[in-house]
Amino acid sequence: MVEEQKFDFLQMVPKVHRVTKLASDQLTIWDISKESLKERAFSIPKHGPFILVVSTPLCSFCNSAAKYISSDEELKIIFSEYSYWLTEPRGQLYTEHFERWSLRYPKLPAGLMNVKPPSPVLRSNIGTPAFYFFLDGDFVQSFVGWPREGEPIALDSALANIGLNRFRKPISKT
Repeated sequence: MVEEQKFDFLQMVPKVHRVTKLASDQLTIWDISKESLKERAFSIPKHGPFILVVSTPLCSFCNSAAKYISSDEELKIIFSEYSYWLTEPRGQLYTEHFERWSLRYPKLPAGLMNVKPPSPVLRSNIGTPAFYFFLDGDFVQSFVGWPREGEPIALDSALANIGLNRFRKPISKT
């Protein structure tokens, strides 16, 4: 474990909580807060729908997507229950960007991949945000990008393909 240390030329180094008993091929992610980095195992759930969004807190398109999803009550519920937003490792880690993301979009959990994604599906990512839709652990479809006006048609179609209906209609009793 690394304790916090203050240097004139560095920001505060967060406490690091590592998980040591994982298989070497197990994907791990870092849950990030201002105070700490917490490593944990990560895998696509084997049952039910799941949405993985590869994003970065500094990307304007990722922020547009998150804002659009957070402003729609149905989407906010779906994404808070069935999604996780991950950032690929880059050169430097600025925890304040993840902290701001969490404050702006509390229903859209985000973390940092500990290594480049092992899955060929995820390795093919060519931009952010990249939305990956899974059902019962199997990849169903994906799309990349988010124009200013949003991607409601692509998003609604992908959600329907994994059994999630954005527009829940009450069953009429006749």
